[in-house]
Amino acid sequence: MFDSEGLKEFDVEAFCIRISRVKSEIKGLLEEIIDFLMEYEWKEEVSFEKDDDKFMICANLYEDRENETITISLCLLLRISGFHPMGDIIFESEFNVEENELTISTENSDFNLDEEEIQIIFSDCWDEIRQYLLIEKEILEEIWEDE
Repeated sequence: MFDSEGLKEFDVEAFCIRISRVKSEIKGLLEEIIDFLMEYEWKEEVSFEKDDDKFMICANLYEDRENETITISLCLLLRISGFHPMGDIIFESEFNVEENELTISTENSDFNLDEEEIQIIFSDCWDEIRQYLLIEKEILEEIWEDE
């Protein structure tokens, strides 16, 4: 794997070890969002972040009131090259609750990564929050039907 700024190949083994830890952190952050949704009513965009000297994970929860769609966006940044203070972008993702659609993109990645492989590696991180949001959606639909 090479970055787009001309760095030589970086240590793939270190990258893979870091990825397994980062997957746990992503799952933890998405669990925080579930806890937040269970406890609070919200009207504006809410931001969540996990950060240390190796990575930064940023997530935003927002609702499009016009289309009545809740979306969670999440970006993974790893501090590999040292060029970017926040870290090198690995992928950006977005989960649309209404459509039950998860999109993971490496288009803006600082590295030349295979989007399908990144999808395979990280899509399972979303399983628990997807299940929670879909069940919540079904419950709300049943409530609306009963009214």
